[in-house]
Amino acid sequence: EEVRINVSGLIFETCMCVLEKYPETILGDPLKRKRYWDPDREEFFIDAHPPSFEAIFLFLQTGKIKKPYEVPRATFMENLEIFELGSEIMDKYKLSEGILVDDVLELPEEEGTRRTVWQTFESPSSSAAGRTLAFCSVFFVTLSMFLFCVETLPKYQGKSCREEHHFDFRTGNTTTYHVPNYHNEFFLLETVCVVFFTAEYFLRLYSCPNRRRFFKETMNNVDLCSIIPFYLDLLLALVTRRCNMGSNSGVLKVTRILRALRIFKLSKHSRLLRVWMCALRASAKEFFVFLFFMIVAGVLFASLLYVAEQFNEKTQIKSIPEGIWWAIASMTTVGYGDVVPTSFWGKLAASACVVSGVIAVTLPTPIIVANFNRFYQNITD
Repeated sequence: EEVRINVSGLIFETCMCVLEKYPETILGDPLKRKRYWDPDREEFFIDAHPPSFEAIFLFLQTGKIKKPYEVPRATFMENLEIFELGSEIMDKYKLSEGILVDDVLELPEEEGTRRTVWQTFESPSSSAAGRTLAFCSVFFVTLSMFLFCVETLPKYQGKSCREEHHFDFRTGNTTTYHVPNYHNEFFLLETVCVVFFTAEYFLRLYSCPNRRRFFKETMNNVDLCSIIPFYLDLLLALVTRRCNMGSNSGVLKVTRILRALRIFKLSKHSRLLRVWMCALRASAKEFFVFLFFMIVAGVLFASLLYVAEQFNEKTQIKSIPEGIWWAIASMTTVGYGDVVPTSFWGKLAASACVVSGVIAVTLPTPIIVANFNRFYQNITD
């Protein structure tokens, strides 16, 4: 069935099946579009912006939304609302234009403590208590990351343990044990930080409107993984009464690194960090193309270098995997210098590798910068 649509004098014709693909819009819903029917002309008449509707009409046909270059963004967004394309399509358009989309805060159904707590944590700007909690969260994350880095310095590594001497009256020997030092300032400060993070996590879990969705969110899992290592180390130390038993375990060494995930909590309170993450997400395709090129080129130049250096007795590249390490370090312009070619043909292959790397690195950089500028400009406008 053919349909005729008049948008402020500009005529569009299509079939009804195109409009019905989006039943929530004013043209897809029979009850909504009935209000715009003109029986005399046998067409739908809508008083809207024709250039904007051209893009909307193309979206109805192809499913792709793109603002016309000559149409102001505010005008186009108004027309998206006029035709009731919905929040999902609106968010899709905003992301394509580099506009940060703030998630709609879902609140618990019942009024009371749960709703207040949830709103305080999830919408810090809504109250003075929320702003205070946000400040405390940023402070403890920063303190925790500072402690995580400083305690690895050689002069501080022994402070987590203290010596304890046990005298055996039967043998007359004295045995020295290294036991946890619970009075260590690093341990005390880390304990304060973890107590805050734990209270924050479980208060948010208690007050969240949908616990299944809560556990599916990545940042909530990051919060949980960042506090688990502290309790694992503490539990093992209390059970064994030995210092660094947890740190000597290969598995727990890995879990301790998870403490570094706390730095991602800052993205919740920093709009600039969100801009940077959105810019990287928007540049993901270009980044993966760059990564694929680096892998292919790394293997290719490593193979060439291995062949070129094979008959050189003083060669430092004795296998292709060693050549891949050298190729990646050279193409990314790092150049550690731990492995270098020594033959004429090896240096020739190295020159081609370095030039290719410089070209490859410069290709995705402008795209990432452009996406960052686009997102940043939208939050400053």
